[in-house]
Amino acid sequence: MTRLSMKVNLPPQWQARLLTPPTALPLLLPWGHTSDESTLAIPVDTLFRYRCVDLSTTVRLVGTQGKEGVWIIAVVFRVIGSGLPPSEGLAYLNPRQEEGRQLLRAFTLQERLPLVFFNPPLTVAVRQETAWSVAHRQEARVLLSQIDYALRGNMLRGERDSDFERTRDEFHQQYTAALLLSGREGHTTHFSSPLRGVVLD
Repeated sequence: MTRLSMKVNLPPQWQARLLTPPTALPLLLPWGHTSDESTLAIPVDTLFRYRCVDLSTTVRLVGTQGKEGVWIIAVVFRVIGSGLPPSEGLAYLNPRQEEGRQLLRAFTLQERLPLVFFNPPLTVAVRQETAWSVAHRQEARVLLSQIDYALRGNMLRGERDSDFERTRDEFHQQYTAALLLSGREGHTTHFSSPLRGVVLD
């Protein structure tokens, strides 16, 4: 286990998004060892269970279009520790917004996936990370290519996208992490491997 010499100092806009109800929803951020990494930020009630070194994870990158052609990208995850119930959830990105597209592009390049678990005040975090393989990156490239073809450069200008928010909420009501991880829906990538982690404070 390696200890990183960095403090939890999230920009105010990310803090607001992590603390805005429902706080159970994790968030994808361009934050990690470099700003080019997509990082899964997950608010949790207690950090103790995530300090274990024997955690493993299963992740799927799911892409789908709503009725009106609105793209939804979800990173679906399950984290399992010895003797602990699994923790699972979904984080969403909007590929029609520049931030979302950059996050998806990062999945085509990065070689690891950081997961950062935050306590409710966002003052302390536990960082875990695992490999993001060539196969996972290729899946992300295929998905990005499909989206680029569908959007044809029609990117959204501005921060709000009510069409995406409505479609995301419908998707979230219809699909659980357990269902998506069962392998019956979407374009997916999968891995299950040991994580290594550090505590950030």
